[in-house]
Parts: sequence; structure tokens; C-alpha cells
Amino acid sequence: MAYDQVHHYLMPTRDKETNFRRFSAGSISGLISVLFTYPLEVFRVRLAFHTKFPEQSNNSLLRSFKQIYHEQATDSRPASGLTPNTNYYFKQYPILKFYRGFSATLIGMIPIRFLAPRTIPLFIWLTLEYI
Repeated sequence: MAYDQVHHYLMPTRDKETNFRRFSAGSISGLISVLFTYPLEVFRVRLAFHTKFPEQSNNSLLRSFKQIYHEQATDSRPASGLTPNTNYYFKQYPILKFYRGFSATLIGMIPIRFLAPRTIPLFIWLTLEYI
């Protein structure tokens, strides 16, 4: 659904379609999707950890959610003059705790969104040619 919306916005007519615009539509739609699903993934991983080691914590959904929400930041650097450290942002906006590791996920997604649409036709061609 996100891809269709972005595709229509970037390429309103068929003659506007280019490889770069298709790549951009795929990347942008992937980033939009991850923006909404990443907190659920963090929550899922936390629940899986609690299930694997039940002696460390209770398996309650609400308790796991509260634990993530009330965690302390792990940044031990002191805040320098103009730029506050992550502790400041996590205290001001506790919902950001559900987005830990988000930047690494975004950086890793861009090459995948670029390569996936190009490798599928290659594999189809190789399969038809050699099998």
C-alpha cells in the first residue's frame, strides 16, 4: 500500500517511470513501513528473550512494554555544551526507547531495496537459461 502511494506520487504517468524513481519509490515505501513496524519488532524480540529466560522476568505483555518504556539509557558520555546526550532525549521522549537501533536498520535497508528488484529477474533468467 505504501509503495503504491509513493509510486503514484513519484511517477504519475507511465512515461515518468525510470529505474531511479522505481528504486526511490521502493526505498521510501520500505522506510515508511519500517517506521511503523520497528517498535513492534523491538517488543517482539523482548518477549522472545523473556520466554527464553523466564527466571529473569515475568512474561506479561504489559510488564514487558512498561519495562522498555521505563528503561534507562545506556549512553555514558557526558553531555557537551550544545549537544545533549541520548539520556536527555530518552527522558524527554520515552517513546524513542522503542526505536533503539533504528538508524542501523534504515542504513541496512537501502541496499536491500536497491538489489532485490534487480536480482529476481536475474535469477529468473538464469533458471530459464540453464535449468
